[in-house]
Amino acid sequence: MNYYNDKKDILKNVFNSEIKLDNNYIIIDDNKYEIINDVIILNPNSNDLIKKKTVSNFGDEWIAFNKIYKDHHKEFEKYFDIINIKILENSIIADFGCGMGRWSKILLEKIKPKYILMFDYSAAIFEARKNLIDHKNAIFIKGDIEKINFKSNIFDFSFCLGVLHHLPSGAEFALSKLSDCSKSLLLYLYYDFENRKSLFILIFKVSNIVRKLLSTINNPKLKNTLAYFITIFAYYPFIILNKLLRILKINYIKLPLSYYTDLEFNRIRQDAYDRFFTNVEYRYSRKKIRDMSSKHYNEIIISDNEPYWHFYLYNKK
Repeated sequence: MNYYNDKKDILKNVFNSEIKLDNNYIIIDDNKYEIINDVIILNPNSNDLIKKKTVSNFGDEWIAFNKIYKDHHKEFEKYFDIINIKILENSIIADFGCGMGRWSKILLEKIKPKYILMFDYSAAIFEARKNLIDHKNAIFIKGDIEKINFKSNIFDFSFCLGVLHHLPSGAEFALSKLSDCSKSLLLYLYYDFENRKSLFILIFKVSNIVRKLLSTINNPKLKNTLAYFITIFAYYPFIILNKLLRILKINYIKLPLSYYTDLEFNRIRQDAYDRFFTNVEYRYSRKKIRDMSSKHYNEIIISDNEPYWHFYLYNKK
């Protein structure tokens, strides 16, 4: 039995087209797409070598780090601090670049949307399927954000956390795609350190050189092993210093890696993997975020809190 037999109406609305289903395929506008383990394979793997490597890296990451930790629940509250999630009850939601589905899994513990669409271009989408196995209102699509062509305003709320700044072409085009199908949108883009001191920026520049070197590694086991050593020898010295300063009642919040001070080892290791083995990384100022967003939405709330910068867009133009 096809998992989507009872979801034909929502799929018709999402794709703004008549659809047909059989056991292993969905037909949209006479185009046939394979369904594997309940995941609709909307786009084939990219021929763009840079994008292909980026997608592969994130697939490796979320297969290696496919568990949801207690720290993820704390971080969820930080990302969603600028919206009232209760208004999302019985709505249609999309999680773009969902990875292994950690944020949606936590969201679904708090509210019951009508449907939630999980969307990722990497093999991580299959991990998301496993993590949301008990949620029958979930739709799973493996596809390219830059090629989505969903019905305008089909989603009451979408979120895309930590994805667009890794796209080879940058965030602006993908933002236009997401905004077209989303009435409101929660995003997180790497900040450009505009609120940091010069020493902090210097440390980042050194680490960024290391990232560019390490991101050429393709072996998932080697990357996983190196992430252990990076966590211990690059992250923990700062974490220990930050904890010591806290004991001494000295403000450490603006020091490097202060965000990780109370996180678990494996959660830090996952971020070390994410940070040092990603081949593409862009950073954005608050002004740039406002300039990009104002083309699509009338209202924007940029949180003053970490992680920098996460922001909420609503009231479509």
